[in-house]
Amino acid sequence: MKISECFLALERLLNGNPIKIVGPYKINNDTVAVEAGYPRGSIKKYNPTHELLIKNISENYGKKFKSSAKPHKKLKDQQQKIKTLQTDINDALGREAMYIKYILELEAALLKTGNVVPIK
Repeated sequence: MKISECFLALERLLNGNPIKIVGPYKINNDTVAVEAGYPRGSIKKYNPTHELLIKNISENYGKKFKSSAKPHKKLKDQQQKIKTLQTDINDALGREAMYIKYILELEAALLKTGNVVPIK
């Protein structure tokens, strides 16, 4: 168990931006463990490496929060953003291919005139 992940999870919970917790929640050891990606009961009082984490959790123990946004809405927004970016990328690549074709046609036309010598 990485303590740094638990501290980051506690911070997300206190800011009201949990990733894995859905719906209203209270700050406690189990909530922090689940948000950090560990099973409930992973944060032990008798483990000396967890002392500082438990102290920080106990300072905010029992505070009630509601998730700022539904995870499904966040997911759909991100998926829509990805689709928009993919469309933009495909459009840009299409323009680039068109420009390359146009440049090649211009170079061929210049070579046909006969008064232009290739540099290469």
